Amino acid sequence: MVSVISIVNSEYSNPELNIKCAKQDGERILETFRHILKEEYDLCGSGCFENIKSYQLKDFLEILLKTQRKDNIVIIYFGCHGEVDGEEFYLLLSDATKKGKEGFFLASDLYQLCHNYSDIKFLLIFDCCYSGCALYLANKKYKEVDSNITVISSSSHYERAKFTETGSEFTISLCNALRNLDGQEE
Repeated sequence: MVSVISIVNSEYSNPELNIKCAKQDGERILETFRHILKEEYDLCGSGCFENIKSYQLKDFLEILLKTQRKDNIVIIYFGCHGEVDGEEFYLLLSDATKKGKEGFFLASDLYQLCHNYSDIKFLLIFDCCYSGCALYLANKKYKEVDSNITVISSSSHYERAKFTETGSEFTISLCNALRNLDGQEE
């Protein structure tokens, strides 16, 4: 079975950071995977979750992952702001401000969480600025074991993601490509 979890942030503590199309993009991802995966799509283990705070994300994912069966595939889509500081990539969640690292979630913490569930394969889709900085998660070994993580990013290391009111250019293109592979044009 394949679970698809969309984590999107449309509203932030700082309204300047709001992304109006985030929820629409998260739902677009769910709908696309539901159509192409058909009976492999885990309806009970999938959903779109909006405006999660940084201090909630780890526990939230932990609860969702505990319900997964061995050898499942979990696709996690992040539609939010991203930031890079040196070599570290951060997700900016709904409690993010423009000051300090409040509301930031380290990609390396997400990496650790995924490897705590080594019987599950993960596809992490980052639709965020600078998300190319998260590509290392797929190549990093954990305790000398190959990674159980595959990463798709919407931008290169130091590039901003692009979106309009109708949605993220990356997410629209990704969903169209997946539907075309399945013979369903959107």
